[in-house]
Amino acid sequence: MRNLIFVFAFLATPVVADVELDAFDYAQEVLLEDGRVLTTGAGDYATVMTLDGEVLIEEMQIELVDAGAARVLVEVANGGNACPYSFRLIDRATGRFRKIGPDAERSEVFAECEALMSVVPDANLMLMWRYDTRSYAKSYIWNGYAMSVGEIAIPLDGAPEPEGGDMVTRWEGVDPFELLKDPIEQKRLLQVIAEDDFELLSWFLSFRSPAKIRDGFLVADGCVKYACDAQNAVLAIRVSDGRPFVRIYDEGVVTLGVFEGEDMPTALSQHALRYP
Repeated sequence: MRNLIFVFAFLATPVVADVELDAFDYAQEVLLEDGRVLTTGAGDYATVMTLDGEVLIEEMQIELVDAGAARVLVEVANGGNACPYSFRLIDRATGRFRKIGPDAERSEVFAECEALMSVVPDANLMLMWRYDTRSYAKSYIWNGYAMSVGEIAIPLDGAPEPEGGDMVTRWEGVDPFELLKDPIEQKRLLQVIAEDDFELLSWFLSFRSPAKIRDGFLVADGCVKYACDAQNAVLAIRVSDGRPFVRIYDEGVVTLGVFEGEDMPTALSQHALRYP
């Protein structure tokens, strides 16, 4: 869960009133450097953010967070499942939204469809999360002039070498997303598929069920939601020795990850019959 950090005034005097109105509406106030007040609260149909009474934005939910030198981070909840959040920065000196991407259609919006994990004001650092098996978080740093975007990758250094037995069966009944984020399992799968194929496999397993043991293999399959017949994948890991097998189907293009000389396990053979 992300850390909620309340906004403080320029001279470090607490000025935010964070009063819960109901399950979806919050009231906050931020005193700007010129004496004006930035406020959020319940509007007629949603949450509104105003500056001295002038409505700046109105969305399902708006929350203000201290972002250090980047000033005020505005988190907007849009209400949808596919892209629930977007973010903006307000300069506490001017009360204006910062231009994050001057050439972008929505130049003030960043980290769209991501979720806020935490903010480190002293480092001007904002950490966001989106479905991703190769990184823990996405980092945003405002240096006073521009936004620097990076990733905090999941390091494989120091992870044990993949083996069979309990190292495989521990994933039975577990969400395959957890398996794909594990450094040992990343090492295992990268034995038979390339980095780009791992990214594709992760996305093609984004709509999935818990992994199961079948015929001596741990099996996980899934697809891209709303495109299951066109983009899907299956992986199988042999319990006895931990060898991985992968088949990815991308609109008729097949990527097969199998050690030389190995026959496809039943899970992959059945996948091939359905998606030749």
